[in-house]
Amino acid sequence: MVCSIISDGKEIDDEYIDEYKYDYSVIRTLLRFQIDSLLDDGFDEFYINCSCGTPIWAGHYLALLTAMNSAKLHLILPCENMTDGWSRDTKDKFSVILKSADSIKYVSKEYTPDCYAISENMLIDAADLIVLCGTPQNLIKQADKALKKKKNFFFLRY
Repeated sequence: MVCSIISDGKEIDDEYIDEYKYDYSVIRTLLRFQIDSLLDDGFDEFYINCSCGTPIWAGHYLALLTAMNSAKLHLILPCENMTDGWSRDTKDKFSVILKSADSIKYVSKEYTPDCYAISENMLIDAADLIVLCGTPQNLIKQADKALKKKKNFFFLRY
Protein backbone atom coordinates (compact mmCIF):
# COMPACT_ATOMS: atom_id res chain seq x y z
CA MET A 1 0.00 0.00 0.00
CA VAL A 2 1.09 3.55 -0.70
CA CYS A 3 1.32 6.47 1.74
CA SER A 4 2.15 10.11 1.05
CA ILE A 5 3.39 12.43 3.77
CA ILE A 6 2.52 16.12 3.39
CA SER A 7 3.25 18.96 5.80
CA ASP A 8 1.31 22.09 6.64
CA GLY A 9 3.49 24.29 4.43
CA LYS A 10 5.37 26.15 7.14
CA GLU A 11 8.66 25.19 5.54
CA ILE A 12 7.68 27.31 2.53
CA ASP A 13 7.73 30.28 4.93
CA ASP A 14 11.30 29.32 5.91
CA GLU A 15 10.22 28.34 9.42
CA TYR A 16 12.14 25.05 9.32
CA ILE A 17 15.18 26.11 7.27
CA ASP A 18 17.27 26.07 10.46
CA GLU A 19 16.08 22.88 12.07
CA TYR A 20 18.20 23.57 15.16
CA LYS A 21 16.52 26.89 15.91
CA TYR A 22 13.83 25.06 17.91
CA ASP A 23 13.59 21.65 19.55
CA TYR A 24 11.68 19.47 17.10
CA SER A 25 12.47 16.17 18.85
CA VAL A 26 8.83 15.55 19.82
CA ILE A 27 7.65 16.04 16.24
CA ARG A 28 10.40 13.78 14.91
CA THR A 29 9.54 11.10 17.46
CA LEU A 30 5.83 11.25 16.54
CA LEU A 31 6.73 11.04 12.87
CA ARG A 32 9.00 8.04 13.34
CA PHE A 33 6.39 6.28 15.47
CA GLN A 34 3.76 6.90 12.77
CA ILE A 35 6.01 5.63 9.98
CA ASP A 36 6.80 2.49 12.00
CA SER A 37 3.07 1.95 12.56
CA LEU A 38 2.34 2.39 8.84
CA LEU A 39 5.03 -0.15 7.97
CA ASP A 40 3.50 -2.57 10.49
CA ASP A 41 0.10 -2.00 8.83
CA GLY A 42 1.46 -3.03 5.42
CA PHE A 43 2.37 0.28 3.83
CA ASP A 44 5.45 -0.41 1.76
CA GLU A 45 5.72 2.64 -0.52
CA PHE A 46 6.09 6.21 0.65
CA TYR A 47 5.91 9.44 -1.35
CA ILE A 48 7.29 12.75 -0.12
CA ASN A 49 8.31 16.09 -1.63
CA CYS A 50 11.33 16.67 0.68
CA SER A 51 10.30 20.14 1.80
CA CYS A 52 12.14 21.28 4.91
CA GLY A 53 10.55 20.14 8.13
CA THR A 54 8.42 17.02 8.42
CA PRO A 55 8.76 15.84 4.80
CA ILE A 56 12.56 15.85 4.86
CA TRP A 57 12.63 14.35 8.37
CA ALA A 58 10.29 11.59 7.17
CA GLY A 59 12.40 11.08 4.06
CA HIS A 60 15.62 10.84 6.04
CA TYR A 61 14.11 8.28 8.41
CA LEU A 62 12.66 6.30 5.49
CA ALA A 63 16.00 6.43 3.67
CA LEU A 64 17.62 4.82 6.68
CA LEU A 65 14.83 2.24 6.91
CA THR A 66 14.85 1.31 3.22
CA ALA A 67 18.34 -0.10 3.69
CA MET A 68 16.90 -2.53 6.25
CA ASN A 69 13.52 -3.46 4.74
CA SER A 70 11.63 -3.63 1.49
CA ALA A 71 9.90 -0.26 1.78
CA LYS A 72 10.22 1.99 -1.26
CA LEU A 73 10.78 5.72 -1.19
CA HIS A 74 9.49 7.90 -4.03
CA LEU A 75 10.21 11.60 -4.38
CA ILE A 76 8.04 14.14 -6.16
CA LEU A 77 10.15 17.25 -5.79
CA PRO A 78 8.82 20.76 -6.44
CA CYS A 79 11.92 22.07 -8.25
CA GLU A 80 15.57 21.30 -8.85
CA ASN A 81 16.79 24.35 -6.92
CA MET A 82 14.66 23.71 -3.83
CA THR A 83 17.69 23.47 -1.53
CA ASP A 84 18.78 27.07 -2.08
CA GLY A 85 19.09 28.69 1.34
CA TRP A 86 19.03 25.42 3.28
CA SER A 87 21.51 24.68 6.07
CA ARG A 88 24.42 22.32 5.34
CA ASP A 89 22.91 19.67 7.64
CA THR A 90 19.54 19.76 5.87
CA LYS A 91 21.26 19.55 2.48
CA ASP A 92 23.21 16.53 3.76
CA LYS A 93 19.95 14.83 4.80
CA PHE A 94 18.50 15.62 1.37
CA SER A 95 21.54 14.02 -0.29
CA VAL A 96 21.03 10.82 1.72
CA ILE A 97 17.36 10.77 0.68
CA LEU A 98 18.20 11.27 -3.01
CA LYS A 99 20.67 8.37 -2.93
CA SER A 100 18.11 6.08 -1.26
CA ALA A 101 15.10 7.00 -3.39
CA ASP A 102 13.57 4.39 -5.67
CA SER A 103 12.24 7.11 -7.96
CA ILE A 104 12.68 10.87 -8.34
CA LYS A 105 10.46 13.23 -10.28
CA TYR A 106 10.87 17.00 -10.47
CA VAL A 107 7.82 19.19 -11.07
CA SER A 108 9.90 22.10 -12.34
CA LYS A 109 13.52 22.95 -13.09
CA GLU A 110 13.29 26.30 -11.27
CA TYR A 111 11.00 27.45 -8.47
CA THR A 112 7.57 28.60 -9.62
CA PRO A 113 4.73 29.92 -7.47
CA ASP A 114 2.76 26.70 -7.97
CA CYS A 115 5.47 24.01 -7.99
CA TYR A 116 4.82 23.02 -4.35
CA ALA A 117 1.05 22.81 -4.92
CA ILE A 118 1.58 20.68 -8.03
CA SER A 119 3.91 18.42 -6.07
CA GLU A 120 1.30 18.02 -3.30
CA ASN A 121 -1.41 17.18 -5.85
CA MET A 122 0.83 14.48 -7.28
CA LEU A 123 1.49 13.14 -3.78
CA ILE A 124 -2.25 12.96 -3.13
CA ASP A 125 -2.87 11.22 -6.47
CA ALA A 126 -0.20 8.59 -5.76
CA ALA A 127 -1.42 7.59 -2.30
CA ASP A 128 -3.84 5.16 -0.76
CA LEU A 129 -3.41 7.06 2.51
CA ILE A 130 -2.18 10.60 3.15
CA VAL A 131 -0.60 11.72 6.41
CA LEU A 132 -1.17 15.46 6.82
CA CYS A 133 1.43 16.74 9.28
CA GLY A 134 0.88 19.95 11.20
CA THR A 135 -2.21 21.78 12.32
CA PRO A 136 -5.56 20.99 10.66
CA GLN A 137 -6.39 24.66 10.07
CA ASN A 138 -3.19 24.95 7.99
CA LEU A 139 -4.04 21.79 6.02
CA ILE A 140 -7.58 22.59 4.85
CA LYS A 141 -6.62 22.77 1.15
CA GLN A 142 -4.79 19.45 1.24
CA ALA A 143 -7.60 17.73 3.17
CA ASP A 144 -10.17 19.12 0.74
CA LYS A 145 -8.18 17.82 -2.25
CA ALA A 146 -7.92 14.40 -0.63
CA LEU A 147 -11.67 14.31 0.06
CA LYS A 148 -12.50 15.32 -3.51
CA LYS A 149 -10.29 12.53 -4.81
CA LYS A 150 -11.80 10.06 -2.30
CA LYS A 151 -8.45 9.46 -0.64
CA ASN A 152 -8.06 8.35 2.95
CA PHE A 153 -6.14 10.73 5.17
CA PHE A 154 -5.50 11.63 8.77
CA PHE A 155 -3.80 14.45 10.63
CA LEU A 156 -0.57 14.00 12.53
CA ARG A 157 -1.02 17.04 14.75
CA TYR A 158 1.69 18.96 16.47
